[in-house]
Amino acid sequence: MALTTEFLERRFDAAFGVTRTEQERDNRLSQRLQQLEQDLKGAMDFEAAAQYELNYVRDWLKQKGLDPWELPGADSAPQ
Repeated sequence: MALTTEFLERRFDAAFGVTRTEQERDNRLSQRLQQLEQDLKGAMDFEAAAQYELNYVRDWLKQKGLDPWELPGADSAPQ
């Protein structure tokens, strides 16, 4: 994604006459990559938290004698 953005930025710069040094371009790319790494880390943290919660609920249901994967039958329908 960061490389695609850099490519498009180069095209727009050329189209609109914007000049940047290679050092400026490298710095911008580096910033984008760092942001991407932070975003991915946040997504992984969220996934780990969601998995922990799911496991907690499954264990709680099992402790109550319920199978978390069992579909309710006619005998367990609310009345």
